[in-house]
Amino acid sequence: MLLIRRAVNDFSLLEIEDELTREVYYGCRQEWYATSWKRLSGCGPSVVSTIMNYILRSRGTDAVPAGASWRATKNEMKRLMDDVWMFVTPTMRGIPNTKILRDGIDRYVSHHALGLDADELIIPKLRELRPPLGDVVTFLETALEWDIPVAFLSLDNGEEKALDTWHWVALVSVTRDTDADSARIEVLDECRLFEADLRKWYETTAVGGGFVRLRPR
Repeated sequence: MLLIRRAVNDFSLLEIEDELTREVYYGCRQEWYATSWKRLSGCGPSVVSTIMNYILRSRGTDAVPAGASWRATKNEMKRLMDDVWMFVTPTMRGIPNTKILRDGIDRYVSHHALGLDADELIIPKLRELRPPLGDVVTFLETALEWDIPVAFLSLDNGEEKALDTWHWVALVSVTRDTDADSARIEVLDECRLFEADLRKWYETTAVGGGFVRLRPR
């Protein structure tokens, strides 16, 4: 069986270094926010911060803070997280759908003139209304071919225990067979990089979720 993999181009740009301990993380974590409310509800803004950090460093835009290192430091990332929060702001229920996240991303990229637009793909609760898995994979592969991670919302993890419920993660690769009958993904969550079975999640999630990607204009 032939496997096809699509991924962001440079995983090292996902790394965050603690200036004091020299520990290296994959992406940021919501516990880095300064207030308890932000730490509790900040998975969506944290994922967007991880995605934006990758975009800014891979493209070398002016939005990267002056004097920033090639690998983002923890303090640089915390400043980016605070900036993102002003545009991608959780409700009292967090960010429970793709529209709220997409709208926040649109505000952020418009404010910073990044030349990007956000698209969403909803996975409904009702299975008969869900797009075919092949269409989901194509949506993800297209973003990864643009070298941009994807925000993934799991409202219920179903039988895929690698994922959490009511939680956003950053998706950085997808591997499928030629017919898209199987699909595995790599995601970043809480400074970890790990694999999950996208097909299992898609077929067993009781509530659904969705994806938000960024595309060049």
